[in-house]
Amino acid sequence: MTYIWVVRPLRTMKPSDYFGFAAALSFGLWWLAFPRTVIVLYTWFHRGRVAMPPTSGVRIAGALWLALVVVVAFIFSRTRA
Repeated sequence: MTYIWVVRPLRTMKPSDYFGFAAALSFGLWWLAFPRTVIVLYTWFHRGRVAMPPTSGVRIAGALWLALVVVVAFIFSRTRA
């Protein structure tokens, strides 16, 4: 059986792509590094009427967000130009 390796060229990213990637990463890093400030902002938006998650929950959400952003950026960079 013969395998054919398909090599797709990498897509060149524009400056706006890098800006969007950095903004999305910084949002996830904020959730991961400073979960209490995220909770304070969330409480301010909802006027304290909702139950707040623990800081570990915010950190897990931040880590999942970072993973999602990296996977999407990798898939996007592998598409055809």
